[in-house]
Amino acid sequence: MSRRFSYAFYHSKEWKRTRDSYAASKHGLCERCQALGKIVPGVIVHHKQELTPNNITDHDTALGWDNLELVCRQCHADLHRHTYAAMSKSKPIASVRTGFGFDVDGNLIDAGNSEDPHDNGAV
Repeated sequence: MSRRFSYAFYHSKEWKRTRDSYAASKHGLCERCQALGKIVPGVIVHHKQELTPNNITDHDTALGWDNLELVCRQCHADLHRHTYAAMSKSKPIASVRTGFGFDVDGNLIDAGNSEDPHDNGAV
């Protein structure tokens, strides 16, 4: 979900071309799951260094492959959960009851139903 300052960027031809070619270079697989020996489709090209109004015009940060990572929805949620946890040390944020989380669309989900959050049945 893009924020106001990044909306035009995420809808640009340049980003879409970069995103698609990066994902293809990783054969469409989640890089984090693959490092764990799991084969899971990657669906989100994630910026390792978060885009901000100050760096979105920096080509290496916004479009450089060194700052990109193809991840599945669960890994992307995990990445942002860690980001929000780090932020909460400096300023309070709304908490979520243990066993629950948010999907990529911001909907509250029951995260306690599966033993392995990466196990989506893919072989």
